[in-house]
Amino acid sequence: MEYTFTEFTIPIRNMNTEELNTLLGTLESVATLNGELVGFDEGGNEVFVLQVKGFTVRNRISSTGNPTEIQSEYLTEAQVRALCAAGLELIFSETQSELSQDWHEVQTETDRYFRIRLQGDSRTWTSGAAADAGWSDPFGMIAGAKGDPGEDATTWYTHVAFATAGDGTGFILDATEWTENHKYIALLTTTEPAETIVQEDFAGLWIKFIIDSAANIKIADSGAYFAGETVEAALQELGGILVGMEELLKEI
Repeated sequence: MEYTFTEFTIPIRNMNTEELNTLLGTLESVATLNGELVGFDEGGNEVFVLQVKGFTVRNRISSTGNPTEIQSEYLTEAQVRALCAAGLELIFSETQSELSQDWHEVQTETDRYFRIRLQGDSRTWTSGAAADAGWSDPFGMIAGAKGDPGEDATTWYTHVAFATAGDGTGFILDATEWTENHKYIALLTTTEPAETIVQEDFAGLWIKFIIDSAANIKIADSGAYFAGETVEAALQELGGILVGMEELLKEI
């Protein structure tokens, strides 16, 4: 024979009362409790009463308080990221010593081993195992062959001069003597301090770094297009041509 049953699960709230605590005491359970569940309609009127008889209430195994939570052995993603961002600390030693006094933070030429731990670890290693203070096992540093001494670097000295023409005319070294006519500059480098610098030392190094006015700027193919030889003269000729074209257009 097959039977079909319907199971009801009804939560009973507000059971933590002084009367129930007194009844339970230190007993494991009490199985003779009776209760009523009252149903109300939306108007607050009692519409039914469900009697529940002979149900069991079990006591807690221990009444010494809430159990102490065990700290998780795993780190959250945020904690892992924080540790990685903090970086590492290093200490160095000449040997694989297990004594804290043989290790130091600043590396020296005679050091051959190092230990690492997470940056910000507040544990102090004074005695006992290094691992108790968060330090790793000692690692040997790679020591390559000692190379030959390098050559001494060359010291260069830079000298700046100004002139009023590309041949060094008006030569000066002191910038405080500079005038608006000193439109040429030259840079000279030497490997030795120069006690005396003269104009001839800058021969072929002069560069014009200030542009002349339009009246003094020469144009290369003046004969082919313009009668004048400067930009200013060419602009005047163009102005005359434009005026003539304007008059011609008026007549048309």
